[in-house]
Amino acid sequence: MSGANPSHVTRFDLSSVPDGAVLRSVVAKPGRVVHRNGLRVSLTAAAVARVPEIDYIDRPTFVMLPVTFERGRIAVDLHSQLTASAPDYARGCRDRLPDRG
Repeated sequence: MSGANPSHVTRFDLSSVPDGAVLRSVVAKPGRVVHRNGLRVSLTAAAVARVPEIDYIDRPTFVMLPVTFERGRIAVDLHSQLTASAPDYARGCRDRLPDRG
C-alpha cells in the first residue's frame, strides 16, 4: 500500500471473537473457513424467529470490529454460504466483488 503506515495496521487472526467486537443480531463463532481461521457469523435465534420481509429486510446484522477507521484500505477474505432453510430471496456473496483498487 503506497503511503501506508505499518504502525497503524490492525490485524485479527479470528481464532476468537476480538475483544470489544459488537454483534448486531448475529452470533459469531471462531472456526476454520477455507483452511484459515475465521468467524462463522449467523443470525441469532431471535432474529431467525422474526417474519422475513416484514420484520427484517436488509437490517443491521453484522459484527463490528473494534477499529477506528478514517482513511485507507480494508482487506478481507469473505466466504458465504446460505443455509438450507434460506428463503428464495436470500442473498449471499455469490459473485466476486470487483477490485476497486
